[in-house]
Amino acid sequence: WVRLVVQELEHTFSEEAIEDVLSETPPDMNQSYTRILSNMTKEIRVINLARAILTWAVCVSRPLSVHELQQALKLDINETVHNLETSIPLICGQLVAVDQFSRVQIIHQTARDFLLQQMQIPQFSIHEKQSHARFASICLESLAGDSLKIQRRRGQRAALGQSAGANLHVRGQPSDSVLKSAFVDYACHFFSDHLCKSSPQEPSMLANLRSFLDKNLLLWIEYIARTGDLSYLNRTAKNLKAFLEHRAEDSLNVASEVEKIDAWVTDLIRVTAKFRTQLLTSPSSIHTLIPPICPSESVIAKAYSARQRGLLV
Repeated sequence: WVRLVVQELEHTFSEEAIEDVLSETPPDMNQSYTRILSNMTKEIRVINLARAILTWAVCVSRPLSVHELQQALKLDINETVHNLETSIPLICGQLVAVDQFSRVQIIHQTARDFLLQQMQIPQFSIHEKQSHARFASICLESLAGDSLKIQRRRGQRAALGQSAGANLHVRGQPSDSVLKSAFVDYACHFFSDHLCKSSPQEPSMLANLRSFLDKNLLLWIEYIARTGDLSYLNRTAKNLKAFLEHRAEDSLNVASEVEKIDAWVTDLIRVTAKFRTQLLTSPSSIHTLIPPICPSESVIAKAYSARQRGLLV
């Protein structure tokens, strides 16, 4: 409460204005938050953007960096926001802040709880399950596209000592490819968190998940292995199992799709357990060395070993 009042006082310039702020500030936190949202509705041209920023800040599994949020907003509402770091406090009425590490965070847990519960200001109501479903779709679409390939090529160029300066625009704004690679780290680590927390009624979720698994699963495993923390592979497998169980409970699953996804999850668990040392030592081995020695009935062996057999010695 004190922080909100101080921030509002920073934008007043006379004794009378200071007195007005102090007299109009509600003593209750929720009343203060309601007042802020009410004032935000007056900025009609940025309501959509403000709602998107609030939703990302409230529902993410870890705080996004400014660059990650820039790409998330582009993918979510198709808006490109320059100077986002300085714009956020103005757009979101001090409910969202950027810390010293350029991480975007909701100002306090009480603000998060309020935003998830409040219905008085419908323009800024956050429907948690629907938001998680939206975020899961955005992450999966990013991972099924070329983001992982771009990230891998950038890592290969860095290993060769090539400059990454060409990826920045002249004015210092990050290029689209740089923003995509910024968001891909979040998508890789946390897409399954959002999937697990999403509404099972989303009809396109199985298709989005299957597209990612079929196209880029091995690139994703390589990316996670390069971070040196394989616990995210097990975490993802656990979340995917829970997601499939939720679908079954609601009787909305398509049996063949669920069966194929479940087979991928089984392979993920086995690969993590059996090839942990190899993955940590040489993450790229997931493309060439591991598929041919997976059980012949596994999805990975069927999908990838035939493609790589000619490369083995």
